[in-house]
Amino acid sequence: MRSEMGNFVNKLLAFYGPLTGWRSQALKNLGSLGAAQAASLLLNFFLNIALARLLTVERFGVYGLANNLIFILIVLGNFGLTGLGIRDVARDTEQCPRYLKNILGLRIGFSLLASIIMAIVPLLMGKPREVSHVIFVFAAGFFFLSLADSFRWVFNAFQAIGYEALVRFLERALVLGLSLAVLLLGAGLKAVAWVFLGAQLIQFLFSAALVRRKFCRVSVSLDPPFCRYMLSESFYFALAELFWSLYFYIDIVMLSYMKGDGPAGIYRASYILVNACGTAPTVFMVVLFPVFSKLYAQSLEEFKKVYRKTLTLFLAAAIPLAVFLFIFAGPVINFFFSNRFADSVPIFRILIFTIVFGFPSALFANVLSSANRQKKQAQVNAIGALLNITLNLVLIPRWSYWGAGAAALITAAFVAVGLWFQIRSFLGSRCGVES
Repeated sequence: MRSEMGNFVNKLLAFYGPLTGWRSQALKNLGSLGAAQAASLLLNFFLNIALARLLTVERFGVYGLANNLIFILIVLGNFGLTGLGIRDVARDTEQCPRYLKNILGLRIGFSLLASIIMAIVPLLMGKPREVSHVIFVFAAGFFFLSLADSFRWVFNAFQAIGYEALVRFLERALVLGLSLAVLLLGAGLKAVAWVFLGAQLIQFLFSAALVRRKFCRVSVSLDPPFCRYMLSESFYFALAELFWSLYFYIDIVMLSYMKGDGPAGIYRASYILVNACGTAPTVFMVVLFPVFSKLYAQSLEEFKKVYRKTLTLFLAAAIPLAVFLFIFAGPVINFFFSNRFADSVPIFRILIFTIVFGFPSALFANVLSSANRQKKQAQVNAIGALLNITLNLVLIPRWSYWGAGAAALITAAFVAVGLWFQIRSFLGSRCGVES
C-alpha cells in the first residue's frame, strides 16, 4: 500500500510543478500521512461496521451521540490554540517550547471543562441512566484525547507528518482490536467506552514522549502576557472551529434528542460513509496548511497558484465521486451495514452531495486561516451554524432524519459559497479553478 500510495502522491504533486522545495517535503508528508490515514480509515470503518452489526440500532445511535459530542466539544478543549501553534511555529520553529508549555497549561483547563460539559449533556437531554453512564466514560476518554491533541500539533508545525500518522494509526488499531474483543465476548457499548478511555490515555502518553524525544522540551506553565496574546489570536480560530463543528456534527445530537437513538443510528450509517469520503481533503490540508502559512509570508503569487490548483483537484474528485455513490447507494449501504440499515439509503443519497461543497470548503477554511483571516472564516461558519440549527429545529420534528439530511446539504452549500466570497475578497477575481 505504501508503494502504491507513494506513486499516486508523486503524480498528484507533480500537478503543482517540479518536485523541489516545499513540494518535495509535501510529497514525503502526504505519502506518510496518506498511507497511514488509509489504514486508519479502514480500521475506523471496521470498528463502525462491527458496532453497527453487533449492537442494536439504538445503541449504535448512542455511540453516534457520544462521538459527535466529542467532535463538538474538542473545539472548547482546543480553543483554536493548535491552529495558532501550527501557523506560528511553522514560521519560526525556535518558538516551539514557548508555545508548547503555554498551550499545555491552557488546554488542561479547557479540556477539563469540556469533559464536564460532555458528562452533563445526557442528563440535560433526559437520557436513561445507562446511556448517561456510557457518555460519562466517553467524556473521561475525551479529556485524554484533547490532551494528546495538545502535543500532536507539534508534528504538523515541523511538517513531520509521519509521527502524526503513526500516532493516529496505533490509536485506531488499539481501539478496534480491543473493541472487537469485548464485543465478541458479549460485552456492550459501555465496555467499548472503557476501551476508548484506555486508548486515549495511551495516545496521550505516547504523543508526549515523541514530542519530548524528537522536537522540544516538554513543560507546563502559564506566561500571562503571552497567554493573553495567544487567546486573543486563537479566539477566532476557536469560533471558526466551533461553528464549523456545530453545523457539521449537531445534527445527530439534535436528532437523538428530538426523535430518539434509533433514528440517530439510521442517520449515522449514512453519515459515516460521507465523513469517510471527506477524509481525503482533510489529509491534504493537514499537509498543505503549514505550506500555505509559509507561502503567504513569502510569495503571494505562489500562494494563489497553489490555492487554484488545489481547488481544481478537489472539485475534479468530489463531483464524480458524489454521482457514483448516489447511483450505487443501495449496494454500498447494504455491503457495509446490512439490510437492517436499508432506511439509510435515501439519506445517503442526500448527504453524499455535501462533499461537492465540503471538499472546497476545507480548502477555503485553511487558506483563510493561513492568511490571518480566521475572523472572516468564523463569521461565515457562525451564520452556517445558526442556519443549520434553525433548519434542524424546523425540519427534524416533521421529517426526522430526512430533515436532518436536507439541513446538512443546504448548510454545506451556504458555507462553501460564503467562504469562497471571503477568498475572493483578498485574492481577487482569479480565485476559481485552473483552466
